Amino acid sequence: MSSFNTFFYKLIGEQVRKFRIEKGLTQEQFSILLNLNEKYIGHIERAERQISTRVLNRILDYMRLQPQDFFKSENRYQWEDEVK
Repeated sequence: MSSFNTFFYKLIGEQVRKFRIEKGLTQEQFSILLNLNEKYIGHIERAERQISTRVLNRILDYMRLQPQDFFKSENRYQWEDEVK
């Protein structure tokens, strides 16, 4: 997996964890609400598995999040050839 892919899925995992915690949900509670395996939620949050767009859509819909709000982050990817 490219370093950008790694960054991208890590960002998604961080955002899922952040919004899940803001809702006061454990991974177990969240997985039950979304009808997903609890371990899958943990894998997503730790960027150990790539989330499908279908599951991401379910998460955003459940949390009533606009995509632009979900992806809003201070983290920025630094391409290797980019001038610092």
